[in-house]
Amino acid sequence: MNSLTQEKLKEYLRYIPETGEFIRLKNKPRAKAGSRADLIDISEGYRRIRLLGHFYRAHRLAFLYMEGCFQPKEEEIINHIETINTWGNLRAVTKSENKRNAPKK
Repeated sequence: MNSLTQEKLKEYLRYIPETGEFIRLKNKPRAKAGSRADLIDISEGYRRIRLLGHFYRAHRLAFLYMEGCFQPKEEEIINHIETINTWGNLRAVTKSENKRNAPKK
C-alpha cells in the first residue's frame, strides 16, 4: 500500500502539465528547490523521481498530482515516448488496452 498522497506530493513537488516537468519545492542535500526533480531511468526509458525514500515513475505522479490518486488501471503515454509526461499525453487505460496500443516492434 502506497501512503503517498496528493497533499504530501504537492508539499515537495510542483507539476507543470504543459511541459510534464516536476520541480522541487524544497532543498535536498544534492538538489535545490526550483530544480527539475525527474531523471530518465536508462534501463527502462521512463522519467522517475525519488521522493521520501521511494522511486516513482513521473507519469504515475502526474496522475496523483492532477487526479488525487494513483490510477487503479494503467497509465498510457499516448505517443509512446516515455520521457514526455505532459498531461495531454497521458490517459488511464486497462492493461489490455495498453498492450493493444503499444507500438509494434
